[in-house]
Amino acid sequence: MNTLTPTQAVQLASLAYDAKELKNTKLLNGLLHASLRDQFDFSINNRSIQGVSGGFFSHLFGLSTGFGLVAHGKNSFQGDSVITIRGTASLRDGLTDAHFGLSGGSNGSMVHAGFNKTFYSMKPALQEFVAANIRDKITGCVHIVGHSLGGALATLNEIELPFPVPVKDTWGL
Repeated sequence: MNTLTPTQAVQLASLAYDAKELKNTKLLNGLLHASLRDQFDFSINNRSIQGVSGGFFSHLFGLSTGFGLVAHGKNSFQGDSVITIRGTASLRDGLTDAHFGLSGGSNGSMVHAGFNKTFYSMKPALQEFVAANIRDKITGCVHIVGHSLGGALATLNEIELPFPVPVKDTWGL
């Protein structure tokens, strides 16, 4: 089992910001830093993980944006997966950050309400990724990386999703 280096974690977290606009993750492989190009394949599902941020109206009208990227490892990370989630990148994201009341998580813990709401908008796509890994027998560990708001969402991923494999490292940068 490999562990991401701090440099790799930062590069992956930076790459997640490209998810905001990209609809075709095959393009991301060309954007990968050389140290990651041989380690991860972002073309596995041809889309970013969508999420909804902002206030009431954003969630009401489902104004989603790319929030994260998923990839499968290769070479020394063969069999592993990575989830990388971007941080605050718009006014709507700032509204999510400012929605700092508490709401209940699925395990009964209290969670930042804005982060929780955004996480639940992403959860079906993330569950689909986990289910596909199980179906395809991808049994390595999962690396989860996020910057700022993405760090909070990365932590919620680890707590909320039913990973059948170990979560190796969660980086909140």
